[in-house]
Amino acid sequence: YEKALAVADDMTVIPHQELIRGRARLGQGNPQEALEHFGKGLELWPENTIGRYLTAIAAEQIGDFDRAIEEFRYAIRAGSSETDARLRLARLYAASGNPDAGLEVIRHEAQSDPHRSLTETFFEIELLGRVGRPEKLSPPIMEALEAPRDWTRAVAAMAAGVREAK
Repeated sequence: YEKALAVADDMTVIPHQELIRGRARLGQGNPQEALEHFGKGLELWPENTIGRYLTAIAAEQIGDFDRAIEEFRYAIRAGSSETDARLRLARLYAASGNPDAGLEVIRHEAQSDPHRSLTETFFEIELLGRVGRPEKLSPPIMEALEAPRDWTRAVAAMAAGVREAK
């Protein structure tokens, strides 16, 4: 991280400097300072997906969940397939007691996203169990479950969701 900070000092593009400094501070375990650098970098480069994503993670680490939610949402808008922001946002909503919002997020663009992970699919199944709608399995879920080895994980995810709801 020290080498990255030294490189940032030699850079001439301010948003690059600040985003690198923010990433280094986040990696060093200083999310508050990271947020300051990310904020400066994003003022000049607001559509930077990775910067928004890392800002959300830093905000989450200091307990600023409202900011984390907004930054994850911005990261999704800026480039939904570049990070796992959609999954992290859905988990954040579910953890805050709003599994319906988590389900809405995890299903956003699910059918058209070629990069959708099985982790997202299983989390969607879990959320369907939490909100009491196990019959609403989407086409991406059904496609993802073509392999029999994934059926047990899907059943376990649904059971975990139903258990969490109770």
